[in-house]
This record gives sequence, C-alpha cells and structure tokens, in this order.
Amino acid sequence: MDHDHQELVVCYNALAVLINEGEAAPAVNGALARLVDHTKKHFQQEEALMEREGYPEQASHNAEHRMLLNLVAVLAERTQQASDQPVNVNRFAFLGSWLRNHILDADKDLAQFVLRFQPAICRT
Repeated sequence: MDHDHQELVVCYNALAVLINEGEAAPAVNGALARLVDHTKKHFQQEEALMEREGYPEQASHNAEHRMLLNLVAVLAERTQQASDQPVNVNRFAFLGSWLRNHILDADKDLAQFVLRFQPAICRT
C-alpha cells in the first residue's frame, strides 16, 4: 500500500504542476486521467484487502473512496468543458488535502488493523 500511496502522490504532483503552470484543459485532463486510473486500481486493491481481513470500518472507508471518485469525475467533466482555457486552480485545491488526510487517517487505521497480529518488527 505504501508504494501505491507514493505513486498517487507522484501522479497528484504532476497534475498540480500542470495546473499551477496554467496549462490548458487537455494537458490537465491527461494527468487527471492517470491519477484517476491509478486511484481506482488502488481503491480496488484496498477494498479487497478490507474484505479479506474483515475490516469493521470498510463501509465508511469505501464511502470515502466513492465520494472522491465522484468529485473527481465532476472535476474532469468541468475541465473537459473548459477546452483550451487554463484550469481553475481552486477547483483542485481540495484534492491534495483529501489524499494526504485519507492516507494519514483512514489508511493508517486500516494498516494498523491489518498488522494487529504481526510481530512488532513488521511495524517499522
């Protein structure tokens, strides 16, 4: 999961650079599509892990995943409609915070649950 999280951050940072440089919608949409694709794959793996481990907070965790994917779908649609205009930076402001908070809170709780019976040496 940590490797996936690192890749998500790399994808997000690439998107943020394009947005901050005032790139037009087509370039931003390409980076956004890569982020969404990676995010969907990560969420599928994470949800399978929660199912396999019997994670008690799975329903709320899955709901967070769906909320983000729905919000990003709206962003992608609005960006697509902007055609060759620079993308509105404010529309994407929440995305970095959401990823950071989700990884540091919800995903950390999941990792602690999964590792609960592992030897302490695995928790470093």
